[in-house]
Amino acid sequence: EAVFQGEESFPRRVVLTFAAFHTEIHKMSAAPRTPTVLWAQREDRLFITLDLQAVENAELGLTAEGKLSFKGDSKGVPYAIDLELLHPVDEKESKYSVEARGVKFLVMKSSPGFWERLLKESGRHNFLRADWDLWMDEDDEEEDAGAGYGGFDMGDMQNFDMSSLLGNAGNFEEDDEEQDSDDEAITEVDKPATDAPVEPIPDPTAPRTGKAETSSD
Repeated sequence: EAVFQGEESFPRRVVLTFAAFHTEIHKMSAAPRTPTVLWAQREDRLFITLDLQAVENAELGLTAEGKLSFKGDSKGVPYAIDLELLHPVDEKESKYSVEARGVKFLVMKSSPGFWERLLKESGRHNFLRADWDLWMDEDDEEEDAGAGYGGFDMGDMQNFDMSSLLGNAGNFEEDDEEQDSDDEAITEVDKPATDAPVEPIPDPTAPRTGKAETSSD
């Protein structure tokens, strides 16, 4: 009987182990991947590119403290990353663009000066690369002051709009205009005319002070 119980329990353990393994594999496949990050800088700005193609459902975020976040899908595969930049930035003047060959951030520094590194956390980061197409040392920038910014087309970039929920990349301005028009319409309908007389609402619980009307008969 002991042998029989042992033989019966063995395949059950195998099944349970396989199920746990399958669950972990499913979690790993569903977990977002970390995109490759390319970066370069000038005295007053940072160039940051996420090396992704055909990005959809992009959610972007940037704070004045230098926290840059991204979440989205590339060719059906989920990606996400949260970067804590070395120094504070000017998020209101910073821009982004979601393009066919990458997600680009033009991050303006809060104060001019070359950074010793991109991230607050020192050490090696396997996902981080220098963008050699844009890379320029401090001395090089002084010599090539008229040099362009590579593939960063400022005209195609949009400002970060932190007043609305991110996730509609490319439609922030349109959504804001629709929201403003809706607010104006509601204001016009609900706001009473300032020149119209406002009659007081009688209190039904207050005692009546007027004389009762009597019949002329």
